[in-house]
Amino acid sequence: MAATQNFTVVKGDNFAADLLFKDAAGDPIDLTGISSCELNIAADYELTTSASASYSLGSGITVPVLTDGIIKVSTTAITLEADAYVYDFAYTLGGVKTTWLRGKFIVLPEVTP
Repeated sequence: MAATQNFTVVKGDNFAADLLFKDAAGDPIDLTGISSCELNIAADYELTTSASASYSLGSGITVPVLTDGIIKVSTTAITLEADAYVYDFAYTLGGVKTTWLRGKFIVLPEVTP
C-alpha cells in the first residue's frame, strides 16, 4: 500500500523534493534497473477533469545514485490553478510497477503576479 504525503506549493513556484524510499527493514531501496518513474497530479483520482501535470524520469525526475534509494523531483514553475489536487508517485523496477506515494497536492494562489 502506498504511503501518504501531502505537498503544498505556491502557483508559479518550482517544486522540488528528495524522496527517500526504504524497504520494510528501513534500508534504502536499490534502484538499479529502474525503468520508469512518474509523478502524476490531477484534480481527482478518476481524472474526470483536464487539470493535470505529469513528470517522468529524465523530465523533472532524476535518480542520482541508484543504490541510495533517493529519487529527486525538480519541476519548472507550477502552472496549475490554485486548488486542491491529488497525486501519485510510481516507479517500475525489475518489471514491477509500484505506487509508493500518494496524497494531496495543494496549489496556493500567488500574491504577486
